[in-house]
Amino acid sequence: MEDTQRPEYDVVVIGGSIAGAATALQLLRGSRGCGCGMGDGCGCAELDKPLRVLVIERQVEFGRRVGESTVELSTYMLTRILGLTRHLNENHIVKQGFRYWFTNPDARDMGKSTEMGGRYLTRVGSFQVDRAELDKEVLRRVEALGGEIWKPANVRSLTLEEGGTQTLTVKVGDEERTVTSRWVVDASGRQAMIARQRGEVEPIKGHPSAAVWARWKNTLDFDSPDTIARFPELGKGMFGTRHTATNHIMGDGWWAWVIPLKNGHTSVGVTWDQRIFKWPRTQGSTLAEQLRSVLETHPVGRALLEDAELIESDVHVRRNLPYQCKTAAGDGFLLVGDAAGFVDPFYSMGLDFLSMTSTSGVDMILTERRGDCIKAKLARHNDMVGKSIPRWFEAIFRDKYFYMGDFELMRIAFLVDIGLYYLGIVRPPYKNGKMAIKDGMFYAKAAKPFYLYMRFVNHRLAALGAERRKRGTFGRRNAGQRMLVPGFAFDSSIVKATARAMIYLLKLELSEGWRCWRPKRGADGSIVLRDKDKPDEMKTPTSLQTAG
Repeated sequence: MEDTQRPEYDVVVIGGSIAGAATALQLLRGSRGCGCGMGDGCGCAELDKPLRVLVIERQVEFGRRVGESTVELSTYMLTRILGLTRHLNENHIVKQGFRYWFTNPDARDMGKSTEMGGRYLTRVGSFQVDRAELDKEVLRRVEALGGEIWKPANVRSLTLEEGGTQTLTVKVGDEERTVTSRWVVDASGRQAMIARQRGEVEPIKGHPSAAVWARWKNTLDFDSPDTIARFPELGKGMFGTRHTATNHIMGDGWWAWVIPLKNGHTSVGVTWDQRIFKWPRTQGSTLAEQLRSVLETHPVGRALLEDAELIESDVHVRRNLPYQCKTAAGDGFLLVGDAAGFVDPFYSMGLDFLSMTSTSGVDMILTERRGDCIKAKLARHNDMVGKSIPRWFEAIFRDKYFYMGDFELMRIAFLVDIGLYYLGIVRPPYKNGKMAIKDGMFYAKAAKPFYLYMRFVNHRLAALGAERRKRGTFGRRNAGQRMLVPGFAFDSSIVKATARAMIYLLKLELSEGWRCWRPKRGADGSIVLRDKDKPDEMKTPTSLQTAG
C-alpha cells in the first residue's frame, strides 16, 4: 500500500476506560518490545515502527462505575502485564477475598447469621479499586507512551472493511472528524457498538438477572471493636480482616455486594434473578429507598446501613445483564471486555474476561502488524470467546440463584468454584506466563475436565435447591454456622477444598439427592420451579423504576 493510502492510525480504540486503555497500553508496549523475556511467543517482538494508536473517550473525566473488585486473574493482568502494582497499593485497597452471610428466621442479628469466608489473610493478591482513579491512571500511561487521546469524543458512524481500512466519523467537542485505521478495537462496554451495528448481540437465555446499586458513607466497619462487642460471635476464630473483603449478603434469589473504596465510601448493590425475586416497587418510593428495603430484610444489611448515608447522585439500575456477541473479532476489528459479552457480577469475573479478550486480541493485532498471516489466530480467538462465555455460564451461573441463598448448598459451590478457578484458570499464567490467559474460560483442553465437573456440581446443586424449596427445608442451616477456610493457593489447599466439597455433596446426594435426579427443565435448559416453591412475595417481575 502506498504511503498516501496508508490509514492515519494502526489502531483506533473506542472507549478509554480500563478495557480500552489496557488494550491500547499492551499494543503500544508490544510494538516496542515489552521486555517480558518470552521472545516472539508473547506477541511483543518490536515492530519496525511503533504503532499509531488513537483512543476515543466520550467523557472529559471518568466517573465511578461497577467493576470495582478484581480477582486473581485480572490482578495478574493489572500487575504483571500492565505494571500497576505500585499504583494499586498506593491508591486502592488490598482485597481480602470473598465473604458470604446467610440468614433465616432464626438469625436475629448479624452475630447469628451464618458466615462463610477466609480465616486468614489471602495468599494470592487482588484489589478493591476506585474505577475512576484506575481508568485515569491507565489512560495516562497510554498517553505517556505516545498514544493519542481524543476526549470528549463520540463515534458517530463506523464503516468496517474486512482486511482493509476502517473509517470512523467522530465528533470531538463541536468538531466532526473523519479518521481511518487498519484496526478498530471496541471497548465501549455494554454499548457494544460494533456488535450492535452488526446485529450480533444475543441475550443469554435462562438467566434474567438485573441489578441496582449505590454508594454510601458511614457504613458498618466489620472489624471495629464496637462491631465485635455488639456481635461477640465475630471475634472468635477469625484472624484476618472482614472489612476489606467483598462481603456478600445472601438472600433468596438475590445477593448484594459490599465493596469498600479507598476514600471511605462503600459500593453496595443488589443483583437478582427475576424469575424468583420480585423487586419491591412501593408506591412513591425512590430507587434508593427500594434498595435499602431489600438490604434491610437481612440482619447484616440492617447492621451495614444502620448509620449509613446515601450518596444521592450515585444510584443506578441495570436490567437484563447477560449477553454474548456472536463474532468477537474480524480482520480489522476486535471486541474486548463487556463489548464482547457479560454473564454475571457474582465472583467479580468481568475484568477476567477483559484480560482474556484483550491479551488474545493484542497478540493477533501485533502478529498482523508484523506482516504474518492471522487467519488461524483469528479463528482461534473467535472460537475461544464463543465457547468461553457458554462454559462460564453453564459451569457457574445456570440456575445458581435457585440455591445461592442456602448455606449448605452454597458452601459446596464456593469450594468447587474457587478451587477449580484457581487450578484451571489462574494457575496457568502464574506458572507459564501471560500468553496462557489466551486460553480463555475453560477453553484449553487441560481445563475442560474442570468445566465438566463444575457444570455437574452446579446443575446438581440447583436441583437440590429446587427440591429443598418443595420440601420446605431451604436455608435450614442459615443461622449460627461459621465456615472459615484456610484460604486458596497453588498447592494442596485446592485439592483439600474440592475433596471437602465432594464429601459434602455425596452426603446430600445420599440423604436427599435421590429425590431429584431428573428435575423438570424448560426449553432453555433451566430448572422449572413451581409457583408454590418460590418465595412468598414472588410474582411476575414488575418493571423497574429508573434512577434519578
